[in-house]
Amino acid sequence: MNEEQGSTNDRYPIASNSAVPGGRYANSAAALLLALLASCDAPRAVVEPDVNALLTRTGEQRDTLAKLYSMSVKGRILGRYIVGLNDDVENVAAVADEISKRMQGSVIGVFTGRKGFWAHLPDAGIERLRADKRVLYIEADYVVTLADQGDTIQYTQPSTQALDRIDQRSGKLTLDNIYGWTANGSGVHIWIVDNGVDINHPELVGRVSSLAIGTNPLQSCTGSEHEFHGTRMAVAAAGSTQGIARGATIHSARVSNNGQCLTLNNSEAVQAIDLIRLYSPRPAIINYSANGTCGGGGCGYTVDNAMRRAFDAGVLAVVGAGNDSADACDRSPAHVPELLTVGASEAGTDRKYGYSGNGPCVDIFAPVVDGGGTSTATAYTTGVAALELQFFPNKSPSDVMDAIKNNASSGYLDPASLGTGSPNRLLYSRRPTLATDIAGGYWTMGPNTRCNWNALVVGGQPPYTFEWTRG
Repeated sequence: MNEEQGSTNDRYPIASNSAVPGGRYANSAAALLLALLASCDAPRAVVEPDVNALLTRTGEQRDTLAKLYSMSVKGRILGRYIVGLNDDVENVAAVADEISKRMQGSVIGVFTGRKGFWAHLPDAGIERLRADKRVLYIEADYVVTLADQGDTIQYTQPSTQALDRIDQRSGKLTLDNIYGWTANGSGVHIWIVDNGVDINHPELVGRVSSLAIGTNPLQSCTGSEHEFHGTRMAVAAAGSTQGIARGATIHSARVSNNGQCLTLNNSEAVQAIDLIRLYSPRPAIINYSANGTCGGGGCGYTVDNAMRRAFDAGVLAVVGAGNDSADACDRSPAHVPELLTVGASEAGTDRKYGYSGNGPCVDIFAPVVDGGGTSTATAYTTGVAALELQFFPNKSPSDVMDAIKNNASSGYLDPASLGTGSPNRLLYSRRPTLATDIAGGYWTMGPNTRCNWNALVVGGQPPYTFEWTRG
């Protein structure tokens, strides 16, 4: 690593070793990228770092004590320290355990590239630890904040105001007329179980697969108020300028009732769901922007169970809460807990649309415009699920559902509009900023120092960029 920047090595191709130009958004990321110093070549001249101001000892005393670094660095994590050990220490893990227990702390990890460890340790005990003859240096652990990550942005129009709302936390009055993204759902298979998808639609061209189900599945259904419904769902989920997962592969399962556009057929839907479960490439998502009214006698047993079988086989299903302002728990398959059930909110007001289904069986709301309905809200949510599966293709449906709900914007919807039992949870397409812990021997860094860094990726969204500055 040179003095300014370093990157993961070739064993972790998920990482990038250069900044990605463009973009105004912080890097979208899921969790923690832990960087471990593997080795450093000897610098031409050692640069003496600033020692904490509390060190007012004589030079002789300093030579007998472990060096203390980074105590006042920006982003310091209180109570977390890197402890460098002398080269003659043989069992690093045992020494780390012994020191941590003696100080009533806990080891977080042991380095592989040099002798040392990092741990939770009480601040009050650090001065005493400096006198331990096995300890070479102690460095306060700290967080390095990454710069903006190469997002693509799109200036939104009224027709895409919902996208503008989905990609920002702040409330309805501060929409910035921009939609930004890094992930695009590449590698994910989205099944539109509906009334057909137009393979030649300009928003979808080149990404509608010939692997399809039903009669004329790659044509839009025309001839009623619901014409083009399946195509519109595909565009909202994955359209190249109007959708979320702009790199996902679209599959069509046409289950319209006897070729009609207005209604879907439950039996055909069950057949399609089972075929998807058995034969679809993974990762796969079912978008089912439809529901049946249960009334007092219950309904949807067969389609409900088909959805559960898909869930058990690792296929996530995203479904609508209904457009009749009713309790979604009285709708099928919206009431099935293994599914992600979506209600609709107004993108410009953060109110639940009056027609949207509600209640405790709704998992999340998604913003739509011009009365787009819970169908469009469902498709947007399908797109966000595809972004999650792009980087975590082996995640179970329940884990994807949890990730979407936990990452939602909480508390922004008008509570008076939600209805009894509905969650105040609004779909959000971005991910938390990636934090990087850089663990290394600061004392070894000098002009023209070159280091190798190993990054253990336990989460987050590539590409990654490391920026490092001394002092």
